[in-house]
Formats: sequence, C-alpha cells, structure tokens
Amino acid sequence: MPTEPTPGVPPAGDVEWRLEVGRTRAAHPRRALPFTVNVGWPAGDRVSATASWPLPQEYDAGLRFDVVDALLEQWDEAGNPSACVWLTRPGLPTVHDEDLLWLAAAIHACAAREIELVTVRAVTHTGWLDVVTGESRVWRRLRL
Repeated sequence: MPTEPTPGVPPAGDVEWRLEVGRTRAAHPRRALPFTVNVGWPAGDRVSATASWPLPQEYDAGLRFDVVDALLEQWDEAGNPSACVWLTRPGLPTVHDEDLLWLAAAIHACAAREIELVTVRAVTHTGWLDVVTGESRVWRRLRL
C-alpha cells in the first residue's frame, strides 16, 4: 500500500529514477561511468562522492560507512530529515556485491544520524535497481 508523501520531501518515484538514469546517460555518453555514491533525491538535490572503478581494496566497511556518513553530514546541514542513497556505477542494474556492501553502510550511517533512509539503489547506464527489493527498470532507448 503506498504511503502518503511527507510534506516538504520531494518524490522519489519511477519518474524521478527514470530522469536520474537519463541524467547519468547524458553526463557519461560513452558508458564510462565512474563509481559515485549519492545522497539526496533522484533528479534533484544531492551530495556525491566519486571513486575509481573497480574500487580499491582499501574500501572496507569502515571506509564505506565514513563516506556515507560524511555525505549525510552535508545533507543534514540543510535540515533534511530523509534521503535516498544511490550508487552510480558501471555494469548492469543487477545486484552486485558492492551494492550490498554500500547498502549496509547506508543503513548504519542513516541510523547513526537519525535520517530516514528512503531507498538504496544502483543506477547504471541502462537502468536502475532497488538494492533492497530487487525491483529494477531497464531501457534500451530511454526517451525523456
């Protein structure tokens, strides 16, 4: 059953995620996507951190938590009570080991900051994946 939207909180539905995939494609037309962790709203305000792909071995659980926590700190400064966390990465919108590792970091960092975690997703050049539910959307030719 859908929940009522929270006043003052932007929507994060299919339209916004489709726009986010389009934005990703436009920014990286040659499919050479960098790995980026985003906190905010799809197709809207966000704070981001980018790393090389594949991720170096130094990215352990503590460092992933620190990255998400630092982004949430910036996000929280604006007084935002909730956020989406998404990864922009190369590959297909299917579950990747890194998605699950970053999901754990997002859950713990949001809990530590008392920020509602709306969703954790992976956005690729071809679509998006909800890391928690496994729901995904893929487009061959994305028309916005």
